[in-house]
Parts: sequence; structure tokens; C-alpha cells
Amino acid sequence: MLLLEERGRRVVITGDFRLDDAVRRMAPLLAGADMMYLDATYRGTGLRFPCQEDAIAQAVAICRSLLRGHARRLHHRKEQGAPRGARCARDPFYVPRDRYRVFELLGDAPSRVTTDRDATPHSAYGVGYLERYYKHRGETVIVPTGWAAWRRQRHPWIQYVPYSEHCDEAELDEFLDLTRPKRVVEVR
Repeated sequence: MLLLEERGRRVVITGDFRLDDAVRRMAPLLAGADMMYLDATYRGTGLRFPCQEDAIAQAVAICRSLLRGHARRLHHRKEQGAPRGARCARDPFYVPRDRYRVFELLGDAPSRVTTDRDATPHSAYGVGYLERYYKHRGETVIVPTGWAAWRRQRHPWIQYVPYSEHCDEAELDEFLDLTRPKRVVEVR
């Protein structure tokens, strides 16, 4: 989040965030801003998400279950999830070169991700790619997404996990109650 202050005017830009205890502790610093640009991706959906740690634990449990069943390949799609899947799988996940830098910044490269497709049987792709182009070859795809409740199980090899890096509606309402900005612009 950004708090911009100039000549007594305060503007908050939230970006993508989840309301957790750290954000709750920070909320008083943002209180009463003149303007807030609020990430409202899930406003109006009625969706509720488990905390990120619980969703990641669900994805890791799927990985462990598959590996006990001798799955050969795992596919995942979130920055926080793929490295944990790699820990579970004991092999790094392949990521496209443009995503590798994100993992470097998170401290998960090169031990948990690689740009060498031949170095690992596991991969991390975007959900659009997986749903449109991925050809099922006995592998299971784990898709952590806030839209998990709305996804249809069109492909039995895709496991949707309700993970989001954006607030659900209840979190947005609580955040606005905590910060009480004078004006809000919802960004979707």
C-alpha cells in the first residue's frame, strides 16, 4: 500500500492485499485519508475466502496426497503456492522466464523454481493457459484462485483451491470501517 501526503492531503493506494493482522495494525496510519483507491476485485461477489495460510495448506495437502499416490507431475499457479509445492515434491517448479524474477525477489529461486523445463517434472502456469491449452496426460493441476467457488469442474484433473491475494467482500468492509477514508474509488 502507498500513503501519499502533500500539503495536508492524504491519498491511499491499496493495490492487491488481504486483510490480516499486520494490515489491521497498520490501519490507524491510513485512517481518515482524503482519498482511497481500493482494490475491489471481489466486491459484489459475496465470496468469502479462508486465510491464505489455510488455502496454501489445502494445496500442500493435495500435493502430499498425490505424491503418496506416486503422481509424476504437479502444476500450480501462485507465487506463494509453487515454492511450498516444491518443498512437498522435493523438486523445483518450472516457471516461465518472466515469472522467475518474482520468485527471486521472494527468495525462492533457484532452490524451488527453475526456468529449465528439463530440470523438473513440475510447473507453474497461469490458470488461463491451463484451462485452455493444457492437455491432460495423467497429471493433476492445482489452481489456487479466489474464483474457485465459481469454477466448474470442467476438467476432472484440475483441483481448485480458494486462495486469493485480494480481499473478499467482508474483508473490504472491515478495512473501510478501520480506515474510514473520506472518499473511496474502487478499482477492479
